Amino acid sequence: MFNNIEAVFIDLDRTLTTRKNKFDVSLDNRLQIKNLQKRKVWTIITTGRAREDIVRVWNQIHLNKYCDFVIYANGAIIENFHKKEIIHQKKINFNQALNFLKYIKKDHPDWIFRFANSSIFYTFSDIKLKYKFFNWLLKDFTVKKFSLDEFNKLKVFETPKIGIIGSFRKKKSKNILKQIQDKFPDFKIVSSGLEIYLEITAVGVTKGSAAIILADYLNLNLDNTIALGDSNNDKALFEIVGYPIAMKNSEKDLLKIAKFKTQSAKKNGVAKAIKNINI
Repeated sequence: MFNNIEAVFIDLDRTLTTRKNKFDVSLDNRLQIKNLQKRKVWTIITTGRAREDIVRVWNQIHLNKYCDFVIYANGAIIENFHKKEIIHQKKINFNQALNFLKYIKKDHPDWIFRFANSSIFYTFSDIKLKYKFFNWLLKDFTVKKFSLDEFNKLKVFETPKIGIIGSFRKKKSKNILKQIQDKFPDFKIVSSGLEIYLEITAVGVTKGSAAIILADYLNLNLDNTIALGDSNNDKALFEIVGYPIAMKNSEKDLLKIAKFKTQSAKKNGVAKAIKNINI
């Protein structure tokens, strides 16, 4: 079905890995991905996760140089994992973060937020109430009260991504996304994680923009590439590859622009899609 493929961009959460086993890749997926590398097809993890949350997965699927490159933090960083060499990065700087945090403290102190993919969420409001409110979602995280005064002392600070939860309702989260985007044009904001978790990066940073940079670096024709994903943070990537494939469990907006569909992560949808590739 898919001919002359040069590279496959693969999301992690609910795509290559399941919500239950987010650090382990199924045997079927591993075998098919390694088979791609044997056939000299670039296999590129493309995720919103931070580096430390990718290493274990990468080690499970890496076979040769055709799996060396990883795009993470929603495209803020491109790294050759094998050489531990950053080839591109664009981060939110101290002043941008400070202005945004001042806005949260003044207008939305009940929002919770974190930097990159830290296991710690912060809030300006009452910690106990906030933790109870989001208990079902934050069971694996610590929630702390944030000090703007302490942050202001840092001066030297940058982060590839800021994550925000302002509501557990999808419709309200969409309104919050628009509100932030209108007020902070230097940010790029996408939703993921049940469409209530908002991921903020520097303007121009997307999985798609990173894929374009890496394709140029590797001399790839993006028309001959595949993207596999499930979330709205995959939309920019889907728009620039030749074969965008959505998981069965994908968010509705992504399903609308996908040209192809595969099975869910639980049913090894990545492996099933790879089996249809003809080199």
